[in-house]
Amino acid sequence: MTGNTADAPALLELRGLQRERAVAEDNAANQRETLRIVVARQEAGRGTELDTLRAQGQLEATLANLPLLDERISRAMFRIGVLTGRQPRQLTSEL
Repeated sequence: MTGNTADAPALLELRGLQRERAVAEDNAANQRETLRIVVARQEAGRGTELDTLRAQGQLEATLANLPLLDERISRAMFRIGVLTGRQPRQLTSEL
């Protein structure tokens, strides 16, 4: 990174997207565990199919968002590459 103030908004956007993706990954892990519990409850006769479908749908929605976040992160890295005159691949290890 060059330290140019014009880079700051792009870098802030990238950091926000990276954090959003990390939160989504954490949510997916929690939702997997919730689904496991809901399935076990249903198998034990203490839950409903609706509960299971709802938990599964929530997990699938979260997982479906990850590729979109990855694309937005790639675009943000490309913008930073343009602003700094570097290849986005070179920035991956730094950012």
